Amino acid sequence: MKILHFCIANYYVEGYNYQENALARQNVIDNHEVMIIASTKTLKNGTEVHYEKTNDYVNPDGIQVRRVPFSRMPFSKKINKLIRFEDQLEDFGPDIIFFHGVNSVDLKRVIKYIKNKNKKVVLFIDNHTWFGQAGYKSKIGKRLRVLFHKFFFKPILSRNLEYIEKLFSISIECQYFMEKVYDIPSSHSKSELFPLGGNIVEKDKKQLIRKKNRDKLSITDDTIVYLHTGRLTKYKKTIELLRQFNNFNNEDSLLIVAGAISEDIHDEVVSLIEANPKIIYMGWQNRDNLIQLMCACDIYIQPGNQSASLQNALCCGCPIVIPPHDSYMPFFDNNGYIIEDLCNMIQIFESISVHRRDIPRMEKNSYIIAKKYLDYSMLAKRIYKN
Repeated sequence: MKILHFCIANYYVEGYNYQENALARQNVIDNHEVMIIASTKTLKNGTEVHYEKTNDYVNPDGIQVRRVPFSRMPFSKKINKLIRFEDQLEDFGPDIIFFHGVNSVDLKRVIKYIKNKNKKVVLFIDNHTWFGQAGYKSKIGKRLRVLFHKFFFKPILSRNLEYIEKLFSISIECQYFMEKVYDIPSSHSKSELFPLGGNIVEKDKKQLIRKKNRDKLSITDDTIVYLHTGRLTKYKKTIELLRQFNNFNNEDSLLIVAGAISEDIHDEVVSLIEANPKIIYMGWQNRDNLIQLMCACDIYIQPGNQSASLQNALCCGCPIVIPPHDSYMPFFDNNGYIIEDLCNMIQIFESISVHRRDIPRMEKNSYIIAKKYLDYSMLAKRIYKN
């Protein structure tokens, strides 16, 4: 089949392991012809918004990627409206379209193509927006963004549900957003949970990767290694984690931090890292290097906002230390620890040190969860069977 991914509402970052990259890659692995039409908006150095030049290329996964610039009309970057892309759409002639994100007025143009040119196309849309994102933290910000959704994007969805096969949400919080803002509850026949996923790294392969990377970093096998990753903003609670780890006096534990540090917390984060020789800062890592680190670590720890790397960590069999976010709880079952209070992380570190023999059991449970819910080879089949 021909599968077309639209990455207009969500930026497409080449070389990363976000859903847009991983799902399209899985489609290629499954022997489908794949194209990505994306805006020129992307990320540079992990956190900095950057605009690529208009481009047409084949990426390392063998996927045709077409970067299309934004329209010149006012506010085009706010409503995610591109210049004409219909010619590329018609030339490719997709059987399946996966439209990443609800917040683009160009969804209307895609639906117009289906109505007028190819009613056999199966259209999937997914929502990545929830009330916990940075722009929704203040009352004014939340109100403005909700109004934006209701004025620009909701009418397109509401009037065209008959042309949409499934309306996915990547988390429970995202389903809640769709219910409150779009009046589409999780019980709606079109609504389904479609979590961010990963690719399973089997135990035997993981052990080889673990030894190789621990040797490279001069880490002994009996050291308990924690890994904290992602775009390191104040909402990730990286500072709180570093403070707690610095107050945890244990020579047999080590913390690896991998990610780009946002400017507003940069100096404090660097200062806390430099104060402790048991913390290694690896900077921003591409998808392959990040998987290597996940295989090398013993525990994945993410005390703040949700991170897309959690699912990848589970697919590497990592036990997890996480807060009780609604979207995390389906993936927690005797495979780690819950951070009920940021101040109790030291107690968690101590418990893991005392009960380190439980790590293999938690690892086994993470693998079970990943294979049941998060394997992209399984998730991709959900769009083929429709």
